[in-house]
Amino acid sequence: MQTVIPINGWGDNVLDGLVYVLRSHAAAVQANPNLTQPIVIRANVGYCVTVHFENQIIGRSVGLHPDAIVRYDPKDSDGAHVGFNPNTTVTTGQQISYTWYADREGQGAISDPGNLDSQPPNHPTAALGLYGAIVVHPQGSDWSNQVSGAPLL
Repeated sequence: MQTVIPINGWGDNVLDGLVYVLRSHAAAVQANPNLTQPIVIRANVGYCVTVHFENQIIGRSVGLHPDAIVRYDPKDSDGAHVGFNPNTTVTTGQQISYTWYADREGQGAISDPGNLDSQPPNHPTAALGLYGAIVVHPQGSDWSNQVSGAPLL
């Protein structure tokens, strides 16, 4: 999603910021840019994670690429456009589903390697805020909402 990303309390912002955001939170983030934060996807060891991704960024093909910690088939779930692998990024308005397998504990970055060009006006999307993390917890872990205490699984 495209939005302003506040950097600090002195009014510094990334005016053309980009964020991965859950569809259910998009309107709130758009209305209040102070809610922007890198996305974190959590899983337990043994989980199969399916991410339904829709590109709402105008004028760019983007992807969602998990680094290091999960396994996936690069032919359909890499979130990149590199080498001889098929292009698994999507253009504005398109959707794709990525499937990742969490088979060991740890954490890794989520990024968009489909946009690594550093020449203006197409700065790398990570420099504009399009990044996050994936965290794989021990098998059997439980998570709860930090505000209500309700279980998240």
